Amino acid sequence: MQNVKFILSSYYIYICICLGQHPQWAYAKGTGVNLHQLKLFCAVVETGSFALAGERLHITQPALSIQVRRLELGLRTVLLRRNKKGPMLTDAGKVVYDAAKAIFEREDGLQRQLEEIRSGERGTLAVAISPTGVLYFASQLIQAFKRRFPAAAVIPTIGTREEVLERVAQGSADLGFEWGPITHPRLVHSALIRARFLVVTSPEHAFADKKVVRVSDFVHEPLVDLDHGPGTPSFVEQALLKAGIRPKTVLRVPSIDAMKSLIEANLGVGMLSDLSVEREVGLGLLKPLPLQGFPLARDLVVVSRKDGPISRATASFLEFAASYRAPVSARPRSR
Repeated sequence: MQNVKFILSSYYIYICICLGQHPQWAYAKGTGVNLHQLKLFCAVVETGSFALAGERLHITQPALSIQVRRLELGLRTVLLRRNKKGPMLTDAGKVVYDAAKAIFEREDGLQRQLEEIRSGERGTLAVAISPTGVLYFASQLIQAFKRRFPAAAVIPTIGTREEVLERVAQGSADLGFEWGPITHPRLVHSALIRARFLVVTSPEHAFADKKVVRVSDFVHEPLVDLDHGPGTPSFVEQALLKAGIRPKTVLRVPSIDAMKSLIEANLGVGMLSDLSVEREVGLGLLKPLPLQGFPLARDLVVVSRKDGPISRATASFLEFAASYRAPVSARPRSR
C-alpha cells in the first residue's frame, strides 16, 4: 500500500504541474486527490455517463457526482463539461485522465510484481557452487528454474567447498551446491541427484573398446586427478586408496576442464562423475566405463541454513529443485 501511495503522490504532483498548480495547495485545504476519486472519474470518462459509471461501480449517481466534483476542487480545475450529450473532457481533464490511467497501470504492475515475489516467481537468489562436477548439474538446474520463473534473478558465485559452506552459513548466499555429505552445525542439506563416478578415457585409448576396465589394467595408466592442494587427496583418490587401488602415476591438475583436456588428448585416464562429462560424451570426445568391482557414487546436495527464515524465492527454488530431473539425454551411459 505504501508503494501505491507513493505512485499516487508522484502522479498527483505531475498532474498539478501539468495544470500549473502548486501540489501543496490542495493538501493545505484538506481536499487532496485520492485513488478512489480518480477511479470514479475514469469510469465516467470511459462509460460517457454518470449513470452508467454509477451502475458499473455500484454507487449512486449523486454520490458519484460529488466525488468527481471534489476531485475537481482538489485540482482547482474543471475536468468535465456537463451537457445534454453527456460529460465531455476538458483539456485539463484529458491530462488528468491520461495520468490516472498511468497510475492504475503502475498499480496493476506493482500488484503483479508483489504477487510474483510472494509466490517465489520474482526475487533475487544468491547461490554458491563449487567448481567441480557439481557446477555442471547446478547450471542446468538454474537454467531450468529461470525458464520456469523468468522474473527471478539467480546470482551464482563459485568457490571452494569451504567457501560455499561458509557463505551459506553467514547468509551471503541463500543456497549452496556441493557434494554430500555435509557436516556443519548451522547447515542442513538434501540430496538432489546421485552421480556415478566412472573411468573416463579418450576414444583412442585401448580401454575404449572394452565394456569394463579391469583394476589390474587401470593401475598401470596415468591417472589424471583434481588437485585439492598439498596433502589433500581428492574424493576419487581417497576411495581408490581405501579399496587398495594404487595407480602408479597421478597427474594432478587445477580444474576439471584441465582434466578433460588431458584425457581427450589421450595423455591419461580419469575418474569423473557422469555429470561432468555429459557434453563430451555426447560429442564423442570421451568414453565413460565402469571400473570392475568398484562402483563409486556420490550424492550432490543443496545446502541451506538450519535456522532463520528463508525468502519465498529460496523456498520456491528448493521446491523446484526437489522435483527437477535432468533430461535423460544429458546423462551419459557406459557401454
